[in-house]
Order: sequence, then C-alpha cells, then structure tokens
Amino acid sequence: GLARALYQDISQNYSEADPDRVAFANMWISRFDIYDLVDTGNYAAVESSIKQMKVDFAGNKELADHLYNVAWKCRESGREDIARALYQDISQNYSEIDPYRATLASMWISRLKISALIDAGDYAAAKSLIKQMKVNFAKSKDLADHLLHFAWRCEQRGQEVIARVLY
Repeated sequence: GLARALYQDISQNYSEADPDRVAFANMWISRFDIYDLVDTGNYAAVESSIKQMKVDFAGNKELADHLYNVAWKCRESGREDIARALYQDISQNYSEIDPYRATLASMWISRLKISALIDAGDYAAAKSLIKQMKVNFAKSKDLADHLLHFAWRCEQRGQEVIARVLY
C-alpha cells in the first residue's frame, strides 16, 4: 500500500523533473496491479495486463525483471502455464537486455519440466534432463538451488538414491 502510494506520487508529480524515475514508478504500479489480479484469480486480466506492460515498457532494461517476478507470482499461485509462457518469453526475447534474468528464466523452464517428470515418476527422463541442465547452466550460481529442489522432491517420493546423488 505505502509503496504503491509513493510510486503513484512519483508518477503524478515528478514526470517533468525525472522521467526515468517516473517510468520506473509506473512499472512498479503495473506490477502491483498484476499481483492484485493474480491474487483475485482474474487470469484473463492478468494476461491482458502482462501484454500491456510489455507494450508500455518496451525497451526498458527493467522489464525482464518485472516480468520474471510476475511469472514467480503466477507460479506460486498455481498457474505454471502463465509462468512458463513468461519464462519462455524472457528467455527468448530479453537475453540481450538482461542476460541474467534470461538465464534464470531458462533454468525455471527446465525446473518445471523436471519437476513434472519427477511428479509423474519418470525418474530416468528426469535424470537425463537434470544432467542436461547441469551442462547448460554449469556456470550459474543458481544451479545448486535447483538441484537441491530436485533432490528434495526425489527424497519426498522415496527416491533416496537419486536424492543422495543430487545432494
């Protein structure tokens, strides 16, 4: 609430003095609005607002970060389909602007696939994709977090041998 009010104040009262800060504030307002839509379960409006955010802030170097966090919010709310589409978009279209976020998005695409395979009990396919993920993202400082997640998920499903190898 307070953050939104401050961003709105910046947006309304400082547009001539500092247009870059106003754009930053407006992006945050848009992000908060999308979060509210996710919280209410209005996913048609979420998707429409995401499209509008991409138009309104096209070329802004912060856009990939905001889209990434919207994807996180959607994923946490059980809408992996929307999250996956956003991760795919970030991975494909924002690698030049924000290579770090593009890499994170690619890692999440892999993580969602691997998690689905583990949940389905297809451990051979999951292990194969984990091996590929380790090659693809060997230099990423975030890889260990994903591997720990897979280990935990396998352990929860009685696959201690796989979990032990991953740990």
